[in-house]
Amino acid sequence: MRAAVGEQSGGARDTSARTPATSVDLSAGRGAGVSGRVSVLFPPGADGLPDRSVAGRPASSDTLKDLALDGVVERVAGAVAPELRDVLATPLTDERAVRYRQAVVVDLREPQVRAAVGAFDEQMRLVAARRGSAVAARSAHQRVLWLCHAAAGYVAAVDRLATDLAQAVAERRASSPAMTAFAEHVARYQRGTAFGGLRDHTARVEAGLAEARYAVWLRGPKITVAPPGDEPDLQQLVLETFERFRQQSRAAHGRSVSAGPDLDHVQAQILDRVALLLPDLFADAAALADAAAAQVPDPTITAVSDELAVYVAYLDLVAPAERAGLPTCLPEVSSGSKEMSVRDAWDLPLGLDLVADRLPVVTNDLELRGPERVLVVSGPNQGGKTTTARTFGQLHHLAAVGLPVAGRDARLMLADQVLTVFEREETSAELDGRLGGELVRVHRVLDGLTPRTVVVLNEVFASTAVEDARFLGREVLERLIAADVPTVLVTFVDELSRLGPATVSMVSLVDPDDPTVRTLKVVRRAADGRAYADALATRYGLSHDRIVARVVR
Repeated sequence: MRAAVGEQSGGARDTSARTPATSVDLSAGRGAGVSGRVSVLFPPGADGLPDRSVAGRPASSDTLKDLALDGVVERVAGAVAPELRDVLATPLTDERAVRYRQAVVVDLREPQVRAAVGAFDEQMRLVAARRGSAVAARSAHQRVLWLCHAAAGYVAAVDRLATDLAQAVAERRASSPAMTAFAEHVARYQRGTAFGGLRDHTARVEAGLAEARYAVWLRGPKITVAPPGDEPDLQQLVLETFERFRQQSRAAHGRSVSAGPDLDHVQAQILDRVALLLPDLFADAAALADAAAAQVPDPTITAVSDELAVYVAYLDLVAPAERAGLPTCLPEVSSGSKEMSVRDAWDLPLGLDLVADRLPVVTNDLELRGPERVLVVSGPNQGGKTTTARTFGQLHHLAAVGLPVAGRDARLMLADQVLTVFEREETSAELDGRLGGELVRVHRVLDGLTPRTVVVLNEVFASTAVEDARFLGREVLERLIAADVPTVLVTFVDELSRLGPATVSMVSLVDPDDPTVRTLKVVRRAADGRAYADALATRYGLSHDRIVARVVR
């Protein structure tokens, strides 16, 4: 019986006189002229290296939870390298850095660019799997073969990536500074002598493995491995016999001795004797395996591929909502203006859940003009007030991360942090009670303000009397207005929306024909809680006139 050593079978060839084993030095320059590291997350600094100083402090877990972004961050983090888990939690502090990322998003929305990135990622997963199989291999020679196959996959992946990116740049489908720099790095690396040597060495070993032949003689419990002679090729005869039943591609017929990491002891011994039969070929393969294990893959290409996974995971996350017709956009950000304007804004995690359940999503417009700094949101319970507050915070946070936001035509201040105070359940750890805990959190927010902070206050002081809530709310808002920070406040105290030109009233609407039905629309209009109460009382026969009429009767 004859068998092939490589992954695919090939024509018979005398392998007794092969090229002597050689090694390739992959430490020589990583390709002539390769420059410093490239990043698609951070723009280059003055030294040409990625400037990570543009990243601020990660948002606290409380803030992410209050804004319902903790699930979004976790879903993206689960698809990326561990060291990149905090990217979605960390705002950028520089407009240039935000635009740098936004340009990458634009490129990745091009199908050709996205396909190039996806193909490379898929091929590198295969390379990683082969390297993992090498670690799990029972036989030293099987480990060598897996590492050689991993090197071949890596060479093919880089060659394809270089071709795809060069074409995308030439056709202006990839035009961002980040992707252009990445394409240039890949091209230089591919043209370099180190990678060229790896390609040649890999091709030579793969060809040798594919063409190698040996005979296996079975005599009872004894197995003999010998050079092939004129004996029939039983493998080929079997394949030809069952050709008519074949349902998979011809390329899948050849079975490799190294078909998996689970070689049994008999197969491992056969492989060891094949290596003794073809010493030059296996010495060449071992040299390639040692060099490949030590030097590939290129760290810059690997790092950028990992960074691109952050964008891809986020774009995949929002894609179902976009297909359902919900708008997303790359916002215009400014560190100098505190105005904001977003049309058709929607709560990102809530919208994703509703789309998954095939339920409608209500959008709202949010705006701060001129001296306006505070949106005071009031209205009936379950009317969309908290959702509006979360959306306000989500917009500013995601804009600062440099990713698309949930809405259209967005113009936002570049926030360095979003601080939140949401209603909490009272716990035994809060010795001062629920109100005391809220006051502590509000005080912490006021102490942590910067000129570019965004504040979200949801139902604060709802646990106290109306007069106390009015007093405390006024004190807090006046501090925030004096600090000149964009703020949203959800409250039942209508008067807080009339503190002056810095405050804007927004009201969650109900169905005019049935005040018990929430429309979830929140609009700019004067707050009048009594109007809602009067409508509700009228519906249930509790208005002043109806009560008097019943008493008289």
